[in-house]
Parts: sequence; structure tokens; C-alpha cells
Amino acid sequence: MHVHLLQLNPVIGDVSGNLARIIDAIDAIGKKHKEGVQLIIGSELGLIGYPPKDLLRYQALLDTADQALDQLAKHLKKYPDLAVIIGSTRQDAGELYNSAFLLSNGAIQGHYDKQCLATDDVFDEYRYFSPGAHDTVFEIAGYAFGMSICEDIWQGAENFCDGQDLDAIINLSASPFEIDKEIKRDEIFKELHIKHSAPIIYVNQVGANEEIIFDGASRVMNGQGKVQIQLSRFSEDIQSTELFSTTSLKGTKPGDAMADVHDALVFGIRDYMKKTGFTSIILGVSGGIDSAVTAALAVHAIGAENVHCVAMPSAYSSQGSVDDAEALIKALGCDYESISIRDLVTEYQGALNHRCNSGVAEENLQSRIRGTMLMALSNQFGHLLVSTGNKSELAVGYCTLYGDMNGGLSILGDLYKTEVYALAEYINRDRIIIPQNTIDKAPSAELRPDQKDQDTLPAYEVLDRIIHDYVELSLDADQIQKASGYDKEIIDWVIRKINLNEYKRWQAAPVLRLRNLAFGTGRRISLTTVIS
Repeated sequence: MHVHLLQLNPVIGDVSGNLARIIDAIDAIGKKHKEGVQLIIGSELGLIGYPPKDLLRYQALLDTADQALDQLAKHLKKYPDLAVIIGSTRQDAGELYNSAFLLSNGAIQGHYDKQCLATDDVFDEYRYFSPGAHDTVFEIAGYAFGMSICEDIWQGAENFCDGQDLDAIINLSASPFEIDKEIKRDEIFKELHIKHSAPIIYVNQVGANEEIIFDGASRVMNGQGKVQIQLSRFSEDIQSTELFSTTSLKGTKPGDAMADVHDALVFGIRDYMKKTGFTSIILGVSGGIDSAVTAALAVHAIGAENVHCVAMPSAYSSQGSVDDAEALIKALGCDYESISIRDLVTEYQGALNHRCNSGVAEENLQSRIRGTMLMALSNQFGHLLVSTGNKSELAVGYCTLYGDMNGGLSILGDLYKTEVYALAEYINRDRIIIPQNTIDKAPSAELRPDQKDQDTLPAYEVLDRIIHDYVELSLDADQIQKASGYDKEIIDWVIRKINLNEYKRWQAAPVLRLRNLAFGTGRRISLTTVIS
């Protein structure tokens, strides 16, 4: 049996456009393959795009999806030996289901309703869907295919299709990229294979929808438990293979962690801009590591000609940082201008009767002037302003509302500061793009004389470990101290800062997500919560 995996990048809510692309793929396959049964498999909610969120509350969208499904089924009349499994919504007696449909010979032959609805982290499927009630096996050309949708095998692998004799297992997914998630996926697939000794067909969506990045990496694991074919990561791909035969390992393999992070962020930028209609990016560059890495990722994603960098030196900006920013721009080849804010700061201070010419107020005033300048240029020329802050800064509030937090997309917001340095080294793997001085020098916001981040913050190696343990592992201060050996006073200070600055994160730009509990829709904390 020829099996074709459709790893597509659906646009959420664009049912007609998604349908057209699926039909184009079917026609290409149908015209090319004339003999034998063909099975084409798409991804979870492939007709609507995932996650559709509150669009599912609009009846017109649901009815359009039903009509598109019927249209797709009727289109298959011209291909009598071809079956299609596609994801869409199913309405029944006032209930809504996340379903997989089997289509062939001009009609819907069967359906399966997702049983394990995703409710953790960024997903809230119980808000929209009812869970399916039972396992379903699709019979195609005499073979029994056990059906599952994404979370069904993550939550319920041990109970999947108990007592049923399966020839293969199919999983339609919209599974987002996370650092090291490939390892978790492989463990799930091996568990299923051990239980059923059957091939596994996994078809995952690709695309960046707001902060969530879907990495694709669809695959077929053969009856011997080996990867028979694997599709591309971070790009659309359509590939086919012969099922129920032994085939050697082939396809793409995940690289090291920083390579995956780099590719995920580049893809996230590119797809976010494509779907939101932006064609160019603007950002502030300071000569520091965060803006340098952000600029390099932006250039890789959309080309140097579409990236506009602005330096805005103040009275406290060092000549070394100015030189580093210019060296970065020379290496990247993108547009660059320098606009001094020295006089603007003086004018603002005068207008405020010099009530904000010292301390944090003065520091934030500089940042907000820069933010205003960048937003003005964004408005005038239609650039997407991207913020350059990292997860360490967002966690403890080492950032300025309406200043350096301005922007329509946060590229580094799920990367710790120590990881930003590691990513800079990866970017420089073939040639120097980010100046070595930018990597080597002590990080500084340069908002007061001789300022260094470590004047205010613990060493980033310490800070990042505490943030990770508190935010991602949900450990309390005593547990963190026991695990790390760090000073309890430092741990308490970091946790207090994380809790106090929730209000800033509520107003931050959408963060490209790289792990569970990313700031934004991943970590959900009330502004009025009191955490001891």
C-alpha cells in the first residue's frame, strides 16, 4: 500500500484555502500513481488549522468546514483506489468533536473522535470539544488502522486499542516544537510499537501560529520499530512510502539543541510575518548580545534587505557598544541608522521639571524614548517591531514597559540569557556575525554610568537555574535550595521578583514558544495571586 503524508501549513480559519491546497496535493498524487491502493493522510484539524481557539464559537466556520469535507469527499470520485484521512470538526446533537475522517469513493466512510483532549500548557480543548467515547479502527483494503489524534497517544498510549489486532497505527497531530521533544516522541512511538508490533504513521502540522511553532517531522515507523521515512522539520513536505515492507532508515534527523532552537525561531519569525502580512522588521540594536542575536535571526528569516536596525545612543552609551553594533550590521548587511536620544532625554527631563533625572525613573525614561522612536518608525513604514528581551529579563522584570518591551513579536522571550549566548556561538559557527566583543563583554543596559547587569541581578548561571526550577518545575524555595545549593536569600529574591512582575508579562509581545510554560499563554498566573 502506498501511503502519502501531507505535512502542510494550514492557515487558521482559511477553510477554502486549506481545502484547495489539500486537493492540489491529492490531484498530484492521483495523477502520478495509477496502480494499487493509495492512502493519503493529513494532520489534526487540517481543514481548519490548529489551534482555532474561539473561532470554533462561530457556527458559520463550522458549517463551512462541513461543506469543505463533503466537497473533498466528492472530489475523490475520480480516484477509486484512493482513500484520504483528514482532520476536521464534527457536529453532532449540539456537541462538537475534534475528529479524523476517512474519505473514499465520493463519500465519508467513517470518523474517529479525539478522546484525550489537550488541556495543559497552551491548549484548552475542553473549552470547545467533547471527548470521543471509544476507539475506532478504519479498515482500508483489508488492513486495520487504529486511529488516534495527537494527545490520544501522549496521554493514553498504555490503553490504546486494548485487545485489538492492528495492522498499523495512525496519529494525526498538531504537536508543537519544544526543546528535546523529539526524545519524548520517540519514547511514545516505541511504547506503542512494543505493545502492538505494528507500523506507526505520524502526520504533524507545520507552521507558526502566534507564539506556537509546529515543527512537522512527520514519520512512518515500520513493523521492525525503525524509522522508515521522516519528513522535513520547519517546512512543508509531502512524501510517500510503501507500507508493510521493510525500508531502511531515511529522512531528516534532529540536530543539537541550539541548531533546533535556531531553526525553530527562524521559522517562527518567517511564518508569523507571512500570516500577519508583514514584510519587514525593525529593531533597536545596542551592541549587546540580545539585540545582536535577534537581528541575526531576523536576517536569516526574511533577508537583510527587509531588516532595519536602529541604534539610539544616549549619554551613557559606550563607544565600544556603538562599534559593536556597527560591526554587527556590517556582517549582516542590513539597513542601519543611528539616532541620538541624548537631547531628547534632556528635553523630557526639563518638561518633567527634572523630577525624573536620576535612578530607575531616568533609566526607564531612556528606554521609553527608544521605544517611542521605534514605534514611530514602525507606524510610518509598516515594519514589524520585534522586542529583543530574553526570558531571564522577562522573569524578574529587568525590562521596561512601553520601552524595550514594545513590539509585535518577542523572539527571544523563551530563551534564558545563558541560552542566548549559546545561540550566538551557534550563529557564529561558520563565520563571525556577532562580534566576539559582544559575546565576551559583561552585559549592560547602559542606562547609567558603568552599569552592569550583575550589579542588579545574580550571575545569569544562577538566575537561570532558579527561574527554570521555579517556573518550569514548580519547585518552591526550599526545594530549589536543596537541589542547587544556592543561597536562600538569592532564591527568595528571584522568586519575589518573578511574582511581582507578572503585570509586565501580561503586557508583553507574543513570545515564540520553545518549551512548556512559556511566558504568555503557556504559564497562567493571575495578576492578583498571592504566592508566599
